[in-house]
Amino acid sequence: MKRYAVLMALVLLTWASADALAGTCTIQVSAWIDGRSHLILRGNTAQWHHYDYTAPGREDMLTEPTIINGSNWYPVWPDVPNAANHDCDCDSDVFNGVFPPLPSTDMTLSLKEIQVRDQVSIVEQPSAGNNYTLIIEFNDNSSGGADWYTIEFDFECQDSPVPTLNQWGMIILGLLVAGSAVLVLRRRKRES
Repeated sequence: MKRYAVLMALVLLTWASADALAGTCTIQVSAWIDGRSHLILRGNTAQWHHYDYTAPGREDMLTEPTIINGSNWYPVWPDVPNAANHDCDCDSDVFNGVFPPLPSTDMTLSLKEIQVRDQVSIVEQPSAGNNYTLIIEFNDNSSGGADWYTIEFDFECQDSPVPTLNQWGMIILGLLVAGSAVLVLRRRKRES
């Protein structure tokens, strides 16, 4: 009987396939924008690169968060030439709380504009050539002052792999269970 159990386990392991469960994930970003900045997303990280006027979240000496899927991130800036980081061509700190993370897969994403005063566009799509980095440009240069921008995008995400049996695995499992039942019944018949 032990041999039969080992054989059954080996067959099940052979026919099991770890198919990843694909689903649709969404990332929503809200930010207080005055000028032009790039939001750089890779895996579970986000970082701003600021170009024109006042850095995200810093207009009128305010400190507003960048909100990514409900998580508040208060970017730390170099504060050069001042706390507004006016025209600094500088980077913020790196936020490590993007969830769900962007997968390391070539993708072509499109943005859904929830609240946009001027322009938002994708500058770079994730690909192997840029280490699966998504760069989104927020451009509020045309309007005076800052405003809230909210965008979102969907992508195919992968959950943890779950072992499953394909149709042949199920057939073999059924045959093994039936064979086990026959063996057990024959042994009982011999013993009586």
